[in-house]
Amino acid sequence: MDCFATVSRLEHESLFLVSKLHRSLMLSRELYQARSLMGCTELCIYLYMFKYPFRPVTRRFAFYPKALNHPCRLVPIRPHLYQPPEASSVVDHGCGIYVIGGMIARKRSSKVFFLDCRFHTWTNLPCMGLGRASTAAGVVDGKIYVFGGCKEPHSHKWVEVFDPKTHTWHALQTNRCPQVYILP
Repeated sequence: MDCFATVSRLEHESLFLVSKLHRSLMLSRELYQARSLMGCTELCIYLYMFKYPFRPVTRRFAFYPKALNHPCRLVPIRPHLYQPPEASSVVDHGCGIYVIGGMIARKRSSKVFFLDCRFHTWTNLPCMGLGRASTAAGVVDGKIYVFGGCKEPHSHKWVEVFDPKTHTWHALQTNRCPQVYILP
């Protein structure tokens, strides 16, 4: 385990191809814990890019800024079976990134996905109560708040809250204002 823990994450994709045993080892929590204990963690920045308006193709990458001598500092992340749509919101929290809602075939989506940045694996999460696109989303006290983006402007679910610990959504009762501005 210690031998694999010292291997850069830039090389993990190559090791996935060696065998199923190597793949399961690279995705194991034990390897992540060993890397953390040995101080072999690496800084990376996640990029979420798409081409628009001609063809909305979404791509995700992990960029390793300190890998100066490595020929490939920008590593593609394996896509999820479901490509997050245009106008989806992205929130980072804990050890990963949440992809929320968006437009699919001109309809608002209620789907939510989680990218675990430790293992570059995707998880389907419970859907929101309403389909949403171009929402404002953020984290407060460990919960993810999603504002607007729904078709029904006076919906009682104009604000929904996701609890990552219980994987549940609930609507936040508000007196909806005609316009809300969220400042960074």
